[in-house]
Amino acid sequence: MTARGSVVTTSWGETGLLYVGVDEHGVEFEVITVQRGRDELVVHAMATAERHRRDEKVK
Repeated sequence: MTARGSVVTTSWGETGLLYVGVDEHGVEFEVITVQRGRDELVVHAMATAERHRRDEKVK
């Protein structure tokens, strides 16, 4: 997956990057990373279809 990251604030108050893109199987994912020193760590990854299912349950 390749995508350009958008700046977000994580639930811990850290600045992170949100990536949304499609993998090689055609599944759209959202991934959030944070910078720790020289490392960029993934702190969240989810298929966006799952996000939509969760949001519908909340309504």
